[in-house]
Amino acid sequence: LSWNDLRGPGPLPTGITLDNETVIVENATTNSLCATVANIEKPAIQQSVYALTGEVRYEGIEGRGYLEMWSHFPDGGAYFSRTLADSGPTAALAGSSTWRPFVLPFYNQEAGPAPTRLVFNVVFPSRGAVYLRSVQLIQFTANQNPLASSPGA
Repeated sequence: LSWNDLRGPGPLPTGITLDNETVIVENATTNSLCATVANIEKPAIQQSVYALTGEVRYEGIEGRGYLEMWSHFPDGGAYFSRTLADSGPTAALAGSSTWRPFVLPFYNQEAGPAPTRLVFNVVFPSRGAVYLRSVQLIQFTANQNPLASSPGA
């Protein structure tokens, strides 16, 4: 995904900066924060299994934060995937980390409707900074597992 293409016209939201193809999301307060970094309208998804993948690094995350993808469907339903695991590509964000892979998978019903919109958020419990790069929207067949090809899965 190209951040320049996704962000649209106008200034970036407060706390989000763009450095080449790296998005930097910062929370300088002790308040919790849910920062939307991408709204993907009408994603070209044709498979029942898909995922946002990429690399993340973070600094000074107080508490346990996470990455989140909301999948919105034609019937009005909305469902999320979050990085809340203790380790691996779906691990939560806590403390500081060097660059590591992340995966936000979604398993739709076989032959279910495609999502009409995807929303990619960074959720902070308190202070910290998150860096995102090389983000891709990838599709898989129903018998493939998006986590199987991820290092540390």
